[in-house]
Amino acid sequence: MLEGWMLFHEPRSHTRLRAPLALQFTPRATAQLQPLIEAIADELCESMAARAAPVDLVETFTHPLPAAVIAELFGVPVELRDWLASWSEKFGVVVFGATGRADYEDVARAAGEEFADRIGDLMDRYRRAPVDNLLSLLLAEENRPEGLSTTEIIGACSLLLFAGHDTTSSLLGSATVALLEHPEQAEAMRSVATDVDLAIEEMLRYESPAKAMMRTVVDSHQRDGHHFEAGQSVFLAIVAANRDPRVFESPDRIDLARHPIPHLTFGFGHHFCPIISASVPRWPGWRPGWRCRCS
Repeated sequence: MLEGWMLFHEPRSHTRLRAPLALQFTPRATAQLQPLIEAIADELCESMAARAAPVDLVETFTHPLPAAVIAELFGVPVELRDWLASWSEKFGVVVFGATGRADYEDVARAAGEEFADRIGDLMDRYRRAPVDNLLSLLLAEENRPEGLSTTEIIGACSLLLFAGHDTTSSLLGSATVALLEHPEQAEAMRSVATDVDLAIEEMLRYESPAKAMMRTVVDSHQRDGHHFEAGQSVFLAIVAANRDPRVFESPDRIDLARHPIPHLTFGFGHHFCPIISASVPRWPGWRPGWRCRCS
């Protein structure tokens, strides 16, 4: 299933895997998602407000919100929303490489088979009767020359589900905690004078819901006393880059008015998040082709 994850590939394979998603996540298409997201968020907020006792924010809002949006995007029935959220959490064991666990292989195999079975049923449904959703769009490319194989479509779906759910849920929760720990910033967030888009970028930098990215060394070289061999896999720490004092003044402080904010939360170069690349304006000095000596 991970063979269908574009982030584990380089061009030309990466380009081929990314192309169908790039067609879907255009600025116009992502803008059309906003009313849907607002409606789901309103519904969840109203449900929280109706409860008499204190509620768990993660359980009642940050976890179900992205799952519901992704379910709508893929055409997943409402009754499977909870399954999407729970599967994303379970699959984190696989993605984050907890290979030291005695049950790692069993968890990985079960998670892969479970997802393939559930999504496979939906794929059969939309092969017979395509509708206006992302899964039908991906199936239209199935087994065409330079298109996606069935396994790659399943992989693309699992990537979007995991990457879209886990990171969004984590950011909403951790950003709320950070604001509660800094009440002056929470008050600033409520102010009409605050640029909310800029404030969100700062929270993305400060909390970094994705902690690291895996890349492959392109050229053999020395860095800080360590030798890197071409072809080796390396983990680049996004959390460290986003707190780099050479780039950000007082990096351990939340500053909702910080500008510019050249964080690396969504990746860089041809691995930049395809959804964000279609919907968010760039900060001054951002270069889409910027690369280090890792690809």
